[in-house]
Amino acid sequence: MNWIKPGQEGLFLSWFFFALGGLAALVFSLHSGLPWLPFLISLPLIGMAHGAGDWIILKPVSPAQKMGYFLAYSAIAFGILALAWFFPTLALCGFLLLTILHFGSADERDLQRFAPDGRRTGGGIWRIGLFFSLTLALHPTAIATLGQEALAFLRPASGVTFAVGEIQGLGQAGGLVFACLWAIALFLSMVRQTTQRALVELGEGLLLLLVVIALHPLFSVGLYFLTWHAFRHTVELAKREIPSPNSKLPLWQSLFRVHRASLPFLLPVIFCVALVVAWRGSLANPFDWTAVLLLSFLVLTLPHHFLVERWWKTQARLAPASAPEARQALAARPALARDPKHSPLSIPAES
Repeated sequence: MNWIKPGQEGLFLSWFFFALGGLAALVFSLHSGLPWLPFLISLPLIGMAHGAGDWIILKPVSPAQKMGYFLAYSAIAFGILALAWFFPTLALCGFLLLTILHFGSADERDLQRFAPDGRRTGGGIWRIGLFFSLTLALHPTAIATLGQEALAFLRPASGVTFAVGEIQGLGQAGGLVFACLWAIALFLSMVRQTTQRALVELGEGLLLLLVVIALHPLFSVGLYFLTWHAFRHTVELAKREIPSPNSKLPLWQSLFRVHRASLPFLLPVIFCVALVVAWRGSLANPFDWTAVLLLSFLVLTLPHHFLVERWWKTQARLAPASAPEARQALAARPALARDPKHSPLSIPAES
């Protein structure tokens, strides 16, 4: 069985980096001594760049369009910031649900690559919901502390407190619901699609849950964000939006090109994060950087999610399959291949 197919290389690399990061955290006790490490790395590398890659997706062509996109994106972010200022609890709950939807939708798209018909079961969403629910249920004290620290940067005199018991109860209830939904999705994968997708989905899920149980919650979530979600999206941007005359360009060079192209969004975000940390906290405190970084995710995830979802729909319409995948599909359907309207000659050659 050929497990690694064209377009799946980024998925396998993300598994490797995620597992390697988790193992290193356990062996060297990084998750307890440096729980903020993955998020701090994600500020200049991969993490924030995958979101700043929205600039690449928008494709502004004129100075006026560049300024318009930047102002519109900023206006949405400030609107969400205002909502969080007046309704902090509502904003944080909404952010958690949006994060589950955003991460889960990306995972579901990746799992579709292991199913021949490409139909969705929702397993990616329910699985990441279980991931976050277990994070709340197993580490309520750490989550409450982190929430208070992040809220202190947003609104120091808000008077909002996070009860450990309520966080744990929410995590337990959510874990039960998402576990049931994921079990149904796994069953549908086995019945309606392929054993391969079900095995990949289950293997990934067990790896995620193992990391949640074994590591500090800040480290486990940051590790998933950096080496899994953001890395995969950055690889896709490199393949689909950054043309290169050299098709054999090393991965690190492709990722560097994405970082360079996303600088119009990336640099202002890093500057604003540093400014808030210097104003409200200490530049020498990594926990302050992490708290402000999470607040930036709160205000930027909504426009990022809708842009990315729209971009993927456009990608599906323009290029439903790469050249090697299209040739495999034609080889599997000889009757269609004999139809002159569907000639293999119409498939673009690989560069």
